Amino acid sequence: MRPSNPKEGQKFFVSRQRYYGVDEDEGTVVEIAYGGLDYANPDMLGTKWPHLGEGKEFSDPREAVEAAIRVCDAWRVSGESNAKVAMGATGGNTIPFEPKEYDEARARAEELYEKLPKCDQCGEVLGKQTYSHDLDDQGKFCSEHCADKNYWAIRQQDD
Repeated sequence: MRPSNPKEGQKFFVSRQRYYGVDEDEGTVVEIAYGGLDYANPDMLGTKWPHLGEGKEFSDPREAVEAAIRVCDAWRVSGESNAKVAMGATGGNTIPFEPKEYDEARARAEELYEKLPKCDQCGEVLGKQTYSHDLDDQGKFCSEHCADKNYWAIRQQDD
């Protein structure tokens, strides 16, 4: 199987932020930046809870939101009682994101997940690298394994 043209898979980056020039009650957030690290706001704090998902990129926005909630809860326990979760896209600019309640963030993540391109074999979110095979050059697969599996399923149908 061969990789098809690499595509930029949508990434979601989790970081703690203290937005400059924004009221502390609204600007102390665990941010989920659509587009990955390159699209996070510049007011990022040092990574304190990497084991909870801080400082990591996710392909699945639902996983990113759950990581952000874990980090936010840990930050609150450590004394930052006004910490919130915020989601958005900077487009390469500096744009503070509006804080959301946990249930709002989860609902938005579900909406985003539904819109993301998925593997034609297993249904997982496609990453940066996609695969195809000779019997279905229009199909997009998340891994060589899924492309192989689809290839052999088509071969069996043809026999």
